[in-house]
Amino acid sequence: MKLAVVAMALTILSAGQTQASCPSFKITRSATLARDINGISLGMRLADVNQIAPVSHLAFNTYSLEMNDIKYTVEVSPLGRVFQINSAQKLGKFVPDRPFAAKLTAKLVAKYGKPRLNELPGAPAIWSVTEPVDFPNTGTVPRTTNYFSAMLSSSNDGEVVLDLMMQDFRILWQDRAKLNCAPARKGGRRTHF
Repeated sequence: MKLAVVAMALTILSAGQTQASCPSFKITRSATLARDINGISLGMRLADVNQIAPVSHLAFNTYSLEMNDIKYTVEVSPLGRVFQINSAQKLGKFVPDRPFAAKLTAKLVAKYGKPRLNELPGAPAIWSVTEPVDFPNTGTVPRTTNYFSAMLSSSNDGEVVLDLMMQDFRILWQDRAKLNCAPARKGGRRTHF
């Protein structure tokens, strides 16, 4: 009986150590109130994005789609979850001025909250979270984990373009860690001295 209790305790302890050796990147804070651009959300599976509009593969883990005359690119983690969204929306031919920037800022703040920095119309509005991140192979370093920007640019045909970019690297790191966990444990069991 005592041997069974000791064996169970060792199993529980080793399971705890196994979990401890597999890092997790928790998403505790968000730079923005909303974590989507027109319904395409951070963390969404690529298959779900494809239900919104047909997705085309560009290269590596980058895909594109178009919906309501807005062009999108999304980058996905190795497990197929969106960790970066870019959108480009043509607004017409005009010169963005401060009154236009004030109206755009009000719309952005209504959905995403107050930016950390706002230099519209000539430079971006930025929302970001910087926090200490514990990387298993390098240690704890401060990193910008979650980022959103809104910027006005110009297309080749002279139209004003609203460029939005949203990313959360914690999704990417979380999925990489999840994929690495079992092979790392297996590699650890293979080492002999």
